[in-house]
Parts: sequence; structure tokens; C-alpha cells
Amino acid sequence: PGNYVLTARATDNLGAVSVSDPVAIRVVTLPPVPVVTIYAVDPVATEPNPLLPVLPDTATFRVWRTGSQNTALTVWYRIGGTASNGADYEQLPGHVTIPVGAPSSDIRVVPLDDNLVEGTESVILTLAQMPCAISNASAAGCYLVGQPGRAIAFIRDNDGPPNRPPTVAIVSPPNGA
Repeated sequence: PGNYVLTARATDNLGAVSVSDPVAIRVVTLPPVPVVTIYAVDPVATEPNPLLPVLPDTATFRVWRTGSQNTALTVWYRIGGTASNGADYEQLPGHVTIPVGAPSSDIRVVPLDDNLVEGTESVILTLAQMPCAISNASAAGCYLVGQPGRAIAFIRDNDGPPNRPPTVAIVSPPNGA
């Protein structure tokens, strides 16, 4: 890093020399690119029971960053899994912003009651690599995806076969004994 003055010197095959005009350049050190990771810090949610007015049992993903916290950082992610975004849980936008001064931000998965017997479903979030981090790391908002770059959470179904009452049978001694 520093300030430099460059000139080009050319010599032809007869020994004539020419020097270019000086050009001033400045070499700077770029700050390190943040590395982002994702974890399922609460990996299990449950569909709400519409008959019980309780707070929803949500799942939570946490996106972490390394490096400076002097600016907000928007991190993009892809959504996968067997659960449907906006149908089995509240719509996720595909990005989360880590605020100024914070090392992380949470993504909450809020299950929706759909009255379908589905069993346990999955929600998979995969962090998206920014192309600028590879081609131009000094651009604002760039980051590299670290490990883990993918996390999974599960939504337990609240629908299923009706709860049958227990049965009782006398099996010994046999009837009539």
C-alpha cells in the first residue's frame, strides 16, 4: 500500500530511448470480505392448533457474519425443503439484513395450519454466494459464504388420524374358563 509514480521507458533496436510522462497511482489495502454462515438455532416448529390461542412454535435460523459491523449487510438465501414457502409457513423473502453493530440476524419460520395430514416437513435455507465477492471484493454488500452455508429445520404436523380412546380386553383366562 502507498503512493507511487510510474513511468514507462522504451528502447528501440538502435538504442534510442523514450520515457513516458509520470503517472501517479495509489495502492490501498481492501478490508476483508465478510464471511457469512447459517445455523438452525431452533430447528423444530409445530403447526398451530387453531383451537388453542397460544404463541406459535416457530423454528429459527441465525445468519452470522465475520468482520466489520460498521454497515448493514443483506444476505441472500435460497429456500428449499418439503414444506412450501407461503403455504406451510409464513412467506420468507429470500434475504435477511444483519443490522449495523450486530454480528447476526434471525430468520423465523412461522408455521401455518393447513388442515392437511402431511407428517413432518422440512425447510432448508442455503446462503447464496455473491458474484461480486469473487470479481470485485471491494464493492459494498459483498460477502463470501462460509461453512455451514446451509441449514435445515422441521415443521411438525398437528393433523393426523383422530386420537382413539384406549381399548381394554381380557385375554387370560379365556372366555368361559
